[in-house]
Amino acid sequence: MKKHTPTTFFVADEFYRIFNQNHPITILLLGFGGTIPFFVPAVLVYLNPDHVEIWQSLLWNYGAVILSFVGALHWAFAMFAKDLSERDQTLSYIWSVCPALIAWVAISIGCPAITPWVLCVGFIAQLVQDWRMSHAISFPQWFIPLRIQLTTVALIALSVA
Repeated sequence: MKKHTPTTFFVADEFYRIFNQNHPITILLLGFGGTIPFFVPAVLVYLNPDHVEIWQSLLWNYGAVILSFVGALHWAFAMFAKDLSERDQTLSYIWSVCPALIAWVAISIGCPAITPWVLCVGFIAQLVQDWRMSHAISFPQWFIPLRIQLTTVALIALSVA
């Protein structure tokens, strides 16, 4: 078992593990760069509480866009994955629109006590679907670990703001 020193962090270990899985740095830069619009408004809620409604709106709207985006990946999986059964292909098409609908409901509610939690449920459901799909088709080795990390960032940001 690896011994951790005080300067070793879980995140650093995860980055090292991901880098060793031989995929382009572009994926990491785009993936983690895409978390900036999650963290900035979440932090600004506390640094500038006079504009909390603006920061929450920015965060929720970005969360809705990203949730819709990751759901749409399942449309592409259904179209291009040759290993999917007809049933799994149909279910993937159906699921691909569900995150956008969840996001729409969350944004339509527009309530600080409900909206972020509806988005969180959507992100968790999407991650579960991604994990299930990873058993039906062959994803790159880095895909699910990266999805877990990016989803965790989204969940933290939505939860704290």
